Amino acid sequence: MNINRVIKLIGAKNINKVRSEFIFPEDFFNWFFYQFSECKRLLGENYYLKGIGGFMGNVADEQNIIKGISEQTSELTVTKAFISNGESLKNVTARIRKENEVDIVFGIDHECNSVIYVTQSANLILFENGCKDDFMVVYLYDILIPKLRSLYMSSESIFVSEQKGSFSKKIGIEVIESIMCHNHITLEELEILIGQKNNNTKIQVS
Repeated sequence: MNINRVIKLIGAKNINKVRSEFIFPEDFFNWFFYQFSECKRLLGENYYLKGIGGFMGNVADEQNIIKGISEQTSELTVTKAFISNGESLKNVTARIRKENEVDIVFGIDHECNSVIYVTQSANLILFENGCKDDFMVVYLYDILIPKLRSLYMSSESIFVSEQKGSFSKKIGIEVIESIMCHNHITLEELEILIGQKNNNTKIQVS
């Protein structure tokens, strides 16, 4: 779904004033992943991030793209390796629920282009008899996206300065542990490799 459809649906006069707000900051999706992994899947006080089912990100440049599609994307080693290597996610597919209001499944990128999985989503507002498709579109752009952006902006400083680095280190260790287990790599073998790299560094410096 392109944002132009939303502009037509809501009305240009109502959305042009805040169009710049429909751009997510660079670290938003990494923060989103952090909230899912480390903050009991809570987004603020009322929204529950029930799942992250996919992601896409660029490695080094626009020509090298990594993509993960899984109901357990947050547990995929490739996801954790991607983030722990200092890369930024460019979009995610997620499911967010607010009791007595909405349960929405959607994919969205940093420019707020989106796909809403209407058949997997639910309107939880009592006595709401309007078109489900239109309700989900308006809810996503008029309520949820501004809310998510506001939550990120209020925690951006502490996330970038403190949480981002420690989270990256934590999942980086998890990646190493997973690779060692999968390939039956022992600590002794890892220590030998690290020792060799340290020796090579010393030789180059001298």
